[in-house]
Amino acid sequence: MVVRTQSSGRGVSGLLLRKEDVRRHIPKNTVAIELQLGELCIDCPLPPEFWLGRPEICDRRLRDWLEFKILRTRTCRLPMVLEMTPIGNNSFRLQVPAGCDGAEAAVEKIVARTASGSEISSPDPEPPIRPESTIASHLV
Repeated sequence: MVVRTQSSGRGVSGLLLRKEDVRRHIPKNTVAIELQLGELCIDCPLPPEFWLGRPEICDRRLRDWLEFKILRTRTCRLPMVLEMTPIGNNSFRLQVPAGCDGAEAAVEKIVARTASGSEISSPDPEPPIRPESTIASHLV
């Protein structure tokens, strides 16, 4: 499944999952999942908000790994698309799709590797940006 890094403003805070992927790959009321991060394996607790429409995985060890292994080489702080592959019961492998530099290329690469193309799809679209003139008219 496709996941994105989540930012808290000062740096990465964790991962943002799609609600559809959560329903498909993580049994309801699961309290923790195991993430395989290369050679490192960590258990990440899922807070109650995870099941209430905020499917975010926030863990200090995950954040440190993302900052050190993936994001430190990037000059851009936009969310990065990663691949989270189920490898067992509530266990997933997190990795950068091979040969991918940008978010769009990563999504295309993952979808191309999926036989049917229906298991993995692009992340939720960003909300539309309102023109400045609309925003300014509300301030007057």
